[in-house]
Amino acid sequence: MSRLNSRPSPAMRCITWLTLLLSACGAPSSHANPKSLASWCVTNGQVSASADDWLSITAPSVRMIDPLSTAQHVDIKFRYIAPTSDIKPLASGELRRQIGLKLLAEDDCNLLYVMWHIQPDSAISVSIKHNTGARTHAECHADGYETLTPYFKYALPAIHSGEEHQLSAQIDDTQLSVFADAQLVWRGDIGEHIQGMRGHVGLRSDNGQFEVKFLTPVQNQVATTSETAASARQQAVNEALTCLNH
Repeated sequence: MSRLNSRPSPAMRCITWLTLLLSACGAPSSHANPKSLASWCVTNGQVSASADDWLSITAPSVRMIDPLSTAQHVDIKFRYIAPTSDIKPLASGELRRQIGLKLLAEDDCNLLYVMWHIQPDSAISVSIKHNTGARTHAECHADGYETLTPYFKYALPAIHSGEEHQLSAQIDDTQLSVFADAQLVWRGDIGEHIQGMRGHVGLRSDNGQFEVKFLTPVQNQVATTSETAASARQQAVNEALTCLNH
């Protein structure tokens, strides 16, 4: 019986080293602290707090933002539990089960989505939503979406009920990097799509019950021990206004 040659070809070695290099560059920080529900603004659906900083999502449509976020880096752990009892089609009419992240979220009509599809497919999808002059969902509905193409993408296995996963996305200058379970799965230059955009980070889920824990890098935390009472009051005002505008 002939022996198979186990040595990888030069091309395969190059692909392997490139994948390892991309995974090592800009990997999500392990120095992160959980954010409680009180730190977030829930703009659609219902979210409840459970033990150990986990949040429970059972509504078919949930949207939330961090009103005081500045760094475009958001990191979550999530457990997929089951489909929601009620199913709500997306604004486009499509039936999809997913959970994902919002970046540069100015309002409901202008933001960047990083979504982990659960059903009917299993994939990371990145899309930009631009609607000049529109701010609320009633004004833009499903208009203005564009799916972005990366220069690196990694296929994902299907997610099953009860599994725990981690999803992280960060923007560095014009580069967006997405990590799933600490593995780089999407990277692309999005500079031409995000020019002039300023906004917050957040979460979106559709048609799935989840337990979620937000992990926020230390540099993205707002309150410090040296904060004065005046700045704390101003912070509360800014948070309330931002929440009302989404």
